[in-house]
Amino acid sequence: MFYFGCWNGLRGHYLHKARGFEVSIERTPWGRSIDGMLAPAGPRVQGLATLAHKGGWTALAFWDNTVDQRPGSNSAFLVEGIKTFDEMVAMAKETFPEVWGRFPFKIQPA
Repeated sequence: MFYFGCWNGLRGHYLHKARGFEVSIERTPWGRSIDGMLAPAGPRVQGLATLAHKGGWTALAFWDNTVDQRPGSNSAFLVEGIKTFDEMVAMAKETFPEVWGRFPFKIQPA
């Protein structure tokens, strides 16, 4: 599983493995289209999430201003394999507890 977003309180959106190791954004089938392109269309409500599938991967994405206050700040969790919304939430909580723990809002389907 990968996390795309702000890490360790630092602004800027990057792709990370568990424990914060930064990896190339090209490792996923979305490439550079992760940043803001997978989160829900319409009003940017924090916590409203979309589930996307591409090339045998799953992404759970939502608007997130907990670290970066700029418009368009978002978070996404990505994993190889086709997963459900609930499976992605459970995996994200387990793999990235420090990231998930900073969300004061509930992650729910848009």
